[in-house]
Amino acid sequence: MELAMKDDVITMAFEGLDPITFDTSLVNASIATMARRMGLADKLRDMAAIPKKDSKGNVRGVTEAMRREKVQAMATRLIAADATWNERVASVEPPNPTWLAIAAKRGITYEAYVAERVAKDLAELAELNG
Repeated sequence: MELAMKDDVITMAFEGLDPITFDTSLVNASIATMARRMGLADKLRDMAAIPKKDSKGNVRGVTEAMRREKVQAMATRLIAADATWNERVASVEPPNPTWLAIAAKRGITYEAYVAERVAKDLAELAELNG
């Protein structure tokens, strides 16, 4: 099955069968209200699903405060005038405020400081693994 959405129309295509076209503007008002709530609740709930492993497979401790921060960030984005449903920004970790301050004091970009830290950490790891 394939799903496509354009404007208010959802089209579901099934292999070898006629597609189903569903005009969401025709939905009963109370059902549309509930669907809106459910969709937004799911969007916020998804933000609380922080992986217990980082992109390198390292286990990390996920706290309720971390989950709350992610949900709050998404709630804030969803009400912004320029918000879009699929924002890549939502999946980007916020900058480390300490590293941001150090980079600013040194007059370099945050990215440059992160690169230095990563290089230093990798060198330290290599030394520990001897």
